[in-house]
Amino acid sequence: MKEGADKQANKITQSLHHLQVQNKLLYHENSRLREALTTKSRHKNKGKALDLQ
Repeated sequence: MKEGADKQANKITQSLHHLQVQNKLLYHENSRLREALTTKSRHKNKGKALDLQ
């Protein structure tokens, strides 16, 4: 009985670790994408002429 519980606990631990790594990777990917959008937005706004009339 203990072996089955140990295997199940090990599988849960591995799954949790896998999910944590995936979460961290997605977090960093989202951060980079947000940064790219901000940069693109700045460049887009920079090229507009001011209406001084």
